[in-house]
Amino acid sequence: MKKGIFIVIFIISIFQFNCFGQLRIHAGSGINISNINFSGDDTSDLMFPKTKAGTHYFLSVRPEIGITENLSLSLDFQYSLRGYQVSDGSGFASRFHFIDVLPQVQYKFFDFVGLYAGCGWSYLSDEYSKFGGVWTKFTNNISQPNSFIYLAGIRFFPHDRITIHAHLASNRLNQTEYTDAQGNPLDIISKLQNLQIGLSYRAF
Repeated sequence: MKKGIFIVIFIISIFQFNCFGQLRIHAGSGINISNINFSGDDTSDLMFPKTKAGTHYFLSVRPEIGITENLSLSLDFQYSLRGYQVSDGSGFASRFHFIDVLPQVQYKFFDFVGLYAGCGWSYLSDEYSKFGGVWTKFTNNISQPNSFIYLAGIRFFPHDRITIHAHLASNRLNQTEYTDAQGNPLDIISKLQNLQIGLSYRAF
């Protein structure tokens, strides 16, 4: 992971050198609307609880480098809370605190709108569960500490310094294997699907 981050920073440093005067820094925040998704060949072998989306927040700093008038590269650093709730009336919920590093490519089709996509890394710093209205922190996180994350979204530019964005993202959660009643491993993957909506301000 550290090697991958170093390579990304190195590439962006090269572009910064070659594209002097086109470096922009955006700071922003917004909401995450996320839910858990189970997939795999053996999902029918386990009874999963029905879940509903949880709403949390994120904070972001995003350096961006213009390559051409319409094409740009950016590296989004986020502190991001994502989670879900169980919809059986028990009040149980899970919340995950991530530090995300999200390299992105963006293309502006018009002055006011552009599409972007990217992939990167999520580091799980803390994990909480809620039962009976009380949030409890796991001493040792049971979910995957590092995961690959990918995203695709749209950005709007209502003002020279203001950006509004929305994107869909997904990253894997499970660290331990699911097993059946006999202890046999099952082919099941749990992913956290997230809709992010945010507002950012170009500081430089």
